[in-house]
Amino acid sequence: GRVLLASTKARTEDIQELLLRGDDFEKATCLLALNFREDSKELHLDVVNVCRTNSLDTYKALALNNPYPANHFTEAEFIQLTLKVLFMGMPFDKIYGLEQRCNDKLIEAVLFFYTERTAAKRTVPDICINFLKEKKAL
Repeated sequence: GRVLLASTKARTEDIQELLLRGDDFEKATCLLALNFREDSKELHLDVVNVCRTNSLDTYKALALNNPYPANHFTEAEFIQLTLKVLFMGMPFDKIYGLEQRCNDKLIEAVLFFYTERTAAKRTVPDICINFLKEKKAL
């Protein structure tokens, strides 16, 4: 119900306010609703600002199965989102549009993540390793 209200009834200013000051669930609702709003592109900088969150619920709403980043983020912003998904231990393969947005810079960033983790003797998610193997980076 919240997503429906945020996607159809809320003013742009209301969404901006919730993205700035809302609780985790209000932010998550707004992030999901953006895909149904005509003004979603106008909210780009507000959404990028939300990327600074440490809330797993909020970041999941933005990064996983959400077309907004794939459709509106710059290359650098999309790479940053991808790396944060890996650092937060979220399912890397659930990033919407990952294959379409994949390029040499993204592969290089994921490879750097892999190299840093292995050098520190930390685990690397299998999905990340498989991605790098598919891209012939490993």
